[in-house]
Amino acid sequence: MRTQTVVGVLCTVVFFHLVSRMAHANAIGKCKSQVSAFQKALQGHTYDTFKVNSPDVCVKRCDKEEKCQSINFVIDESICELNKESKEARPDNYVTDPRRIYMTVKFDKGGCFKSIVILNSWSFDCMYTCMYVYTWPSGTYGLPRSKTGCPQSPHASEWQIGWRLQDTEDTYPDSRHSNSFHIDAVVLKSHVNRSFCIKHVDKVSTEAKPWPKGQYCIYKKGVCPVGLSEGFIKWDDEDTNNKNNNGGTLPDGIYDKDTRISFCCRTNGNKSDPITLPVEKPFYLLAYGSSECQKVERALGTEEYIQYDNEDSKNSDEWEGSHPFMKY
Repeated sequence: MRTQTVVGVLCTVVFFHLVSRMAHANAIGKCKSQVSAFQKALQGHTYDTFKVNSPDVCVKRCDKEEKCQSINFVIDESICELNKESKEARPDNYVTDPRRIYMTVKFDKGGCFKSIVILNSWSFDCMYTCMYVYTWPSGTYGLPRSKTGCPQSPHASEWQIGWRLQDTEDTYPDSRHSNSFHIDAVVLKSHVNRSFCIKHVDKVSTEAKPWPKGQYCIYKKGVCPVGLSEGFIKWDDEDTNNKNNNGGTLPDGIYDKDTRISFCCRTNGNKSDPITLPVEKPFYLLAYGSSECQKVERALGTEEYIQYDNEDSKNSDEWEGSHPFMKY
């Protein structure tokens, strides 16, 4: 029999920190935001033009030059144009241009440090924010491991890695994954080998907050964090000559000839309301209630899945309580 578990959210946001950090107390109340504008440009104020590999190089160059106030980026030629004025100072020269992206860079020198968010090859946002590093929410728990590794943390020993090999079905197997797939896993027709990032200790931190309200699941490790409810999924793996195996630190569960994994889920929020989590590195959340991903602030999410083709004979797949969304 086949079960399909939808795995989300993968946040593919890259942050470039261009200005030195400021004390949080000094930055409060001074933050402003500026967003890049597609098909817009500032005309008549360009003082330097050169080719670049990506838009962030253009922004970094402008940030270093005292004279530069804004940029135009020519999309089809990868050309950077440095401007000595901004649209705020010269609104009459701010025009529509299908070939360009515009962004004010020197919007406010007296406030917060700056981050550049690259969303894809040609789109980017510039954010001024009063928070540089967000710590992960309090508690012990786990996340699916991304190909880029475990989440960034000020405590190197906070996250441990584990893996589980499931021998799913050997007769006409059909396990598979989505075309977009960035999880640290090997998915073949007859087996699935995936990795986990386990936050196995709860470091005391004044910055650590509870998991925010929303609709998503994480792996259970110990007691579910405050506000999350517990459940499990059991995969009935191959009965004959079963090759299940595992190593490292795993989520709570039962790992024998079958695989039973416990989860903790937030169920009392709205997926459309972005939640705040650290986005210095890509990470996964597990979708709850539907295949739609929980929105995360300053992040771009993609929906991915693994289809498990489990034991065909007298299948005993099982689930209970709060668990990730799946199609059966």
